[in-house]
Amino acid sequence: MDNFDLAVTDPRLKKSDLERWVSEVGDPGLNYLDDFVVCRSSGCSGVDGFSACTIREWQLASTAMATRLPAPVNHGTGKTKAAFYLLANGNFAGVSGAVRMPQSIYDVRILSILDAVETVIDRLNEFQPHQLHGYASSVHELSRLAVMGQLQISPKRIFVSGDKLTEEMERQIHQAWAPQLIDSYSASESRFIAFKQSGETAMNIIDELNILEILDSNNRQVGTGQSGRAVLTNLYNATLPLMRYEMGDYLVCGAPNLVSPIKTIKEISGRLVDALPVTLGNGSEDAIPPLVLASFYVYVPRLEKMRFVSLREDQVRINYVSAENLDGSIQSEFQRLLDRVGATRTTFEVCRAAEIDPDPKTGKHTFVVIPHRSPSTAALGYLPTKRISCEHVFTLRAALSSLPRLISKRRFQRGLRRSCDCTATGPR
Repeated sequence: MDNFDLAVTDPRLKKSDLERWVSEVGDPGLNYLDDFVVCRSSGCSGVDGFSACTIREWQLASTAMATRLPAPVNHGTGKTKAAFYLLANGNFAGVSGAVRMPQSIYDVRILSILDAVETVIDRLNEFQPHQLHGYASSVHELSRLAVMGQLQISPKRIFVSGDKLTEEMERQIHQAWAPQLIDSYSASESRFIAFKQSGETAMNIIDELNILEILDSNNRQVGTGQSGRAVLTNLYNATLPLMRYEMGDYLVCGAPNLVSPIKTIKEISGRLVDALPVTLGNGSEDAIPPLVLASFYVYVPRLEKMRFVSLREDQVRINYVSAENLDGSIQSEFQRLLDRVGATRTTFEVCRAAEIDPDPKTGKHTFVVIPHRSPSTAALGYLPTKRISCEHVFTLRAALSSLPRLISKRRFQRGLRRSCDCTATGPR
């Protein structure tokens, strides 16, 4: 974010202006200067960031994704009821996509993961959605309520994104509803990177929108079955062009297929961000997902950086950077999260810092640090993020000018009719 004003290609976009607009307006349904969709990152890198694109670029990404998906569940018989369960306040990518679902096709209901569970249950039982959208962790939470008999809905299709879908999460979601499950890999740097549907063993890369490299410590493409760093080039966003951008994720390369002819993603083997361990009132262990912790950037104004340090399973230190003393606000917000999950045996302290240094190995800010656990990706190498030059910008513009030709006329028209049938919620 330090070089945002240098990287962005439209002079109307300034970091300071966007920070003020997001803080003061904070409405995901409004377009900045009537021309741009601005989304804040989920803050999982520990720094509150932004992405921006034109309305046309946003729609182009939606169309490319929609052409790869089946028609909406209730297509041909009426509007499809789509429920979203995610961070509903602020300009996050997920809720920004939800409010832009075409009203002629969808009846949308948006619920916040910070709402009382009883409220969520009542609203979903009343709404009876055909489709359910959310983070893998938030949908998994709903599936547990369904198995317990409290949530009585029957969604036919479920979209998850934003955090990793584990085998246990997937098993319980299928136990609850046996739906068609679509798992999307997305981020603030690109709304749609890859996805897989029920029955598929690997994620297909959306190569109309991205070039995704999986590189080893020597910056060479890894082979099938090998793990490496995710390095992304965004092909649709000329407003904020990213070339060979380090995602901070570690992927296992999968074999190519007809849908994804260069490579697939067999597994997301590691993420830069871990969930924060907490201890519940009964003494058992649980964890707060980083996407939930990102709510601090919405509910605590003037917060610049954060880091959660797990000292023990039942003890947390929260470091933050701000021009103002926010100890009280941060204490209240974190206590609210602990109360929500029932982590009554977890204690914490809040420390205001002059600066929070990035990880010396990766150069990135780490949102959650767990020193009493061994990092799963410590042995993997890392390539520092490349700077964007003027030549890169002009090359990317030339590539973007030919992008519509990469999508067949039939697929493009079908996508325009459906618009976007998926939500993208980057983990950052």
